[in-house]
Amino acid sequence: MANLHALLYASKAYNYAKNNSGPLKPKVETIEGTLRTVVSPTYDKYHHVPVEVLKFVDRKVDETVDKFGNRVQPFVKQVSTKTKNLSAEIKTVGLEMNNINR
Repeated sequence: MANLHALLYASKAYNYAKNNSGPLKPKVETIEGTLRTVVSPTYDKYHHVPVEVLKFVDRKVDETVDKFGNRVQPFVKQVSTKTKNLSAEIKTVGLEMNNINR
C-alpha cells in the first residue's frame, strides 16, 4: 500500500513539475516520448510474466554481478594503484623538467 501511495505522489509531483516547466515543457515531452518508445517493447514483452519470476531473475543477476565483481575487484585495484603511481611519477618528472628549463 505504501508503494502505491509513493507512486501516486511521485506521479503527481512529476505532472506538476512538467506542467510548470515553462519553456522546457516541449523538451520534457520529447524525452518522455522517447522513453515511452524505448520502454514500451520491453513492457509489452514482460508485463504478463509473474512478478515472482522477475524477482528470481533479478536475484540471479545480482548474484552473478556480485561474483563477477568480487573476482574483478582485485584486478581493478591493482590497475588503479598502478595508474595512480604512474600519474604521480609523471607529475614528478614534469615538475623536475619544469625546474630544469627555468
